[in-house]
Amino acid sequence: MDDSIEEVPEHYVRDRQLFIADPSMHKFEKHGLKKEPPGPLPHLVISFGEEDEGNLTFRALRHVSQLQIPLKVTVLVGERYPHDVSTLRMMALGRRNTIVQQPPYDLPEIYANADVVLCASGYMPYEIAVIGIPCIILSQSDFEVGLTFPKEQHGFVHLGLGRKVKQSNLLNAIMEPLLHEPLRKRAIERQLSLNLGGGLDTILETIFYLVEHPKRGVGGKTMSDMLN
Repeated sequence: MDDSIEEVPEHYVRDRQLFIADPSMHKFEKHGLKKEPPGPLPHLVISFGEEDEGNLTFRALRHVSQLQIPLKVTVLVGERYPHDVSTLRMMALGRRNTIVQQPPYDLPEIYANADVVLCASGYMPYEIAVIGIPCIILSQSDFEVGLTFPKEQHGFVHLGLGRKVKQSNLLNAIMEPLLHEPLRKRAIERQLSLNLGGGLDTILETIFYLVEHPKRGVGGKTMSDMLN
């Protein structure tokens, strides 16, 4: 993928089209085009990956709890979440239609049923862009802030470092696609126009081409030597 601003060796290939979606996501490809506008109980999914060392899950749920509108909230906790899940559950009890889920769960189906997803800026935006769901990004680190993919031109709302985000900015970002249908549609269309998820075929085609047409690589070796 071409998501980092860091320099890489010349023989590396980076392209977001190389992203390989999990097979479980295939049935939800471009699902966002079929979704109706949010109903009377919009669905927000909060998901910060396997570990979430900075506990953005807690911070996000605390902010979202201040929204004074009907809202279904699903909080997904990763397998290696290092913090106290009971604290999240206690917060969830203070707001109607809010649940905290631990693995196992069907991540693609939960994403597909969301009206808005709140997540980090690593690999999850790629998964979201396969489905097509309005998505708000909170970066977990300075490195993630520098990633070039999950930005407005690709259909995402990037609010910067999660530990510094203001409550008002986050709540406004959540409400915008729920209240403004043209904005919701534009975000979905921008994500789906990238045509992500089918990288396996591209990777195999590239490998076969390099084997058949080797060129000089690193240290005087041909690419075919490097692939052996």
